[in-house]
Amino acid sequence: MPHKIKSVKLKPEGTKCQHNKNPGRLPATSAVADKLTEYQHSHHKDIVSALHVHLNSQHCLEVVVLKGKAKKIKKLAEELIGTKGVKHGKLMTTTTGEGIL
Repeated sequence: MPHKIKSVKLKPEGTKCQHNKNPGRLPATSAVADKLTEYQHSHHKDIVSALHVHLNSQHCLEVVVLKGKAKKIKKLAEELIGTKGVKHGKLMTTTTGEGIL
């Protein structure tokens, strides 16, 4: 069975990004970013890459690329998307094509 590569796009809510050191940022935003980072560290064997993008002063985008068996990756994606404070989440899948024909 071929491995599938997945990416999960997450958009945490809040007024300031975790990396913005302005004192006006909401503690809840930092907590969301901390939870996502902690989750990524605890599942490092499944995560190929992660990207953090500052969309504006109020929103950030997290893209997490996962690799593994579909059932496990779907569960991991649901847990990430279900993290309190994540506004939007979507699982997108692809395959290497090996073993299809």
